[in-house]
Order: sequence, then structure tokens, then C-alpha cells
Amino acid sequence: MTNSTPLYFGPTGECFGILQHPRSQTHQGGILMCPALYAESTKAHWASRKLSQRLASLGYWVLRFDYRGMGNSWGAPAQIKLADWFDDLKHAYDLLVSHVDAGNVSVMATRFSCHLVSEFTFKEQFDKAVFWDPVLTPKDWLMALSNWREIQHREFGITFQTAEYHAQILSDELLKNLQEDSGSYRGVNSTSAVAIIGANQQTRIKLSDYGIRTRCVTDLYDWNQIHLHPFYVHHIVDLLAEELG
Repeated sequence: MTNSTPLYFGPTGECFGILQHPRSQTHQGGILMCPALYAESTKAHWASRKLSQRLASLGYWVLRFDYRGMGNSWGAPAQIKLADWFDDLKHAYDLLVSHVDAGNVSVMATRFSCHLVSEFTFKEQFDKAVFWDPVLTPKDWLMALSNWREIQHREFGITFQTAEYHAQILSDELLKNLQEDSGSYRGVNSTSAVAIIGANQQTRIKLSDYGIRTRCVTDLYDWNQIHLHPFYVHHIVDLLAEELG
């Protein structure tokens, strides 16, 4: 079993992460795993854990973490600002490069984290960037959150208006930032980047415009159903490990 160290990091120790230690004596570098957020993070948790163990067995230092307001990190979701998540990303990166050379760090991001990473690459250079089902714009992600609200109502009888639901999980400032942000992956132009996506031609063309290579998985399931398809998750883990390894 791969050794791992759970820890809190950042200037005030508010971010939680798990650092996987490489099993191989020949260290391959480091991989920063940036999670999906809110309900999508729970759907991808198992795949992220299996992927981090796979990569550690190949000789990588791997850090997976929770943004503030998410998972085991501190902070109330409705008080988080977009700048907080960028800071968390920077602190996670700094923690990883304390174990490996900064020029030998790759990143794997899921869903909205892909957008955060694309902006972050203006400041830090990654060896590789691998995106799992990236949202093209923050507005697309807000729509996904609204779809989750509808599922909560259908399956559990929980009723929120869209604005009320967003207020439960998004600060006013964060919601304003997301609504005003048109979205762009231009920051990854100087990074070797690939995205694992579904058979959506518009997404493929848009990402290609930003110089991002795409690999299409025709049975890319809706995120609300992903936990019901273990064979798909295994396939995705194989693809991600292949691209990062």
C-alpha cells in the first residue's frame, strides 16, 4: 500500500491535503491533483484516490487537496471568494515543490478546477496539464450547480429557487465573479495540455482553439450518475494515468 501523509497546509493551516509518497526509488517528479467542487467532488473522490495511488506507485509525489470551504478544509462555502481558491492552489503548489523540483511538476484538474488551473498557469509553469471533463466557462459550471439543485428536489424533496440555492453555497462576491467571467484556457498555451472529454464537438473545437489536445470518451457519464459506473471510472483512471505518466 502506498504511504501517504494527511496534513493541513497554507499560512493559517486551513487547507487539508493528502500527500502520497512515491513507492519507487526512482522519483519521477510531482503531480498536483486539483479536485472538482461541491457535489461533483464527492462523485470524483474514489477515482481521484485510485489515481493518486497509481501515480505514487509509478514513482511520483502526488498531492490531492480540498479547497477552503470544501471537504476537510476549513471555511464556510458561502463565505469563500474566488481569490481564496487561487490562493489555495498556490499554497498546494508550493507544498508540492518543497518535495520535488519546480520544473518537474504536472497538474491534473477536474471540472471547474480546470478553469482555476488555466488561470494559475499564467504564474507557474507545469510540465503537463491534464483536464478531466473541463467546464468551458464559469457560467457553465453555475448551470451544473443548478442541475444538481433539481436532482436534490427530485430525489429528496428539497426545494430551492436557483438564487436561493446559490446563496447557500456561494458568497455574493464569488457569484458575481463567476457571472462576469467569460472563461478562457489561454493560460495553458505554453503547457503540454490534454483534456478528457465527452463526444461534444463544441467543447473539442473550443479547447483546440486554446491549443489543448483532446481525447474523447463517448460514454462520458453525467456527473450525477458517475458513481454508478465503476467500469467507466476505471477507464478514466487508466487514461489519466497514461497522460500523466
